Amino acid sequence: MRIFDKATCLDPYLASFEQSFSARNYKPATLENYRYHLRCFGRLLDVEGIAPSALTADIAVELGRKLIKSLVV
Repeated sequence: MRIFDKATCLDPYLASFEQSFSARNYKPATLENYRYHLRCFGRLLDVEGIAPSALTADIAVELGRKLIKSLVV
């Protein structure tokens, strides 16, 4: 199994996320891109041991910066 196939802590929320954006006529490619980035963020949450329910705005910003750095490198 590839790392991108493994479920993350955010996977239970992806379907409702996609439905809400699909209802706003977002294109399938855009939804796929958002899903990819959310799963990357979910893997980071898993590595850091942070549950989605414990996520605060400050933690999200900090982790988002880490994620961006890891994607750029």
